[in-house]
Amino acid sequence: MNRYAYTLKAYATNARRHPSPCQKLSLIRDMVAALSSIHGAGLAHRDLSEVNIMVDEDPLLKLEDNTPRPWVRVIDFGKSVFVEPGEVKRWSMKDHVSDEELALLPLVILPPDHGYKLYRSILTLPRSKHDHTPLPPVDPRAEDVYSLGVLIWRTFSGKSPWNGAIEDDIKTIRYLISTDEQIKFQLEREVTGQRSRELLLRCLTAEASTRSTIHQLRDWLEQPEILAELLKEFEILGGGRKKVRKNLD
Repeated sequence: MNRYAYTLKAYATNARRHPSPCQKLSLIRDMVAALSSIHGAGLAHRDLSEVNIMVDEDPLLKLEDNTPRPWVRVIDFGKSVFVEPGEVKRWSMKDHVSDEELALLPLVILPPDHGYKLYRSILTLPRSKHDHTPLPPVDPRAEDVYSLGVLIWRTFSGKSPWNGAIEDDIKTIRYLISTDEQIKFQLEREVTGQRSRELLLRCLTAEASTRSTIHQLRDWLEQPEILAELLKEFEILGGGRKKVRKNLD
């Protein structure tokens, strides 16, 4: 197995040299592209976190600010599931997949997710540390997009989201992410930059139906004017070395 230089956690919160604004934007674009490929293959990852995103720098390939281009790799597919009936029937380890289960796809029935709670939406976050009651059907791809939103927030801010909420403080996390209105209020308090908030609000919603799909998010993000505005906001936040701006078109 390839050994990578950093986890996203180590790279995005490097105390000696924070990623530059261009590197932050490159990381975010790569993560969106990677998840788009995963969903395009009929899979949901279900375990995206800052320790399951690996980063290498290419010293020979420079970004607009002359910093090394970071490359993203998504690892650990141990909790991933197929969401297309044909793929489920082809790869399932069960002796038999029921017609009811196939008809439900892409929704799946899952227990509450006790891993990396800061990356879980209100739809999959347990009510307590002892909560293992099966949940109503959820689309695991939409949950991936929510997790990606937290990763994006972590990447450009270099800080823990939700006002530094502790991983095991389920009560506080559930309160902060309980409704779309509460999430929007929290982002307005914590996130500087209109486009940065808009980016997060496309991912971080209480209702899965109000989130962008990963393909919608990728199309929105790749607009030159959006990239330019995000980069300007990341520059205001600081990080990395100073650079000379170039046209992103």
